[in-house]
Amino acid sequence: MPNNSSIAKIEVDAVGARKDTLSIIDKRSLEIVRTVTPEPNKTVAHVEFDNDGRHTLVSVCENDGALVITMP
Repeated sequence: MPNNSSIAKIEVDAVGARKDTLSIIDKRSLEIVRTVTPEPNKTVAHVEFDNDGRHTLVSVCENDGALVITMP
């Protein structure tokens, strides 16, 4: 992700109650600043950033899974 980004991390709870939700954490406050649910009721995992850090690549781990591209 770009060095000037305020986003520290995108967290996934792939086995918990919110397995369908990404938590976006601010690196200054370490607080969750936004949540994203790419596919409701489907497990999301394996978050990666693209080369310039402007997009995230998120796997949806289900039988009919998907690759979701988001902008944090």
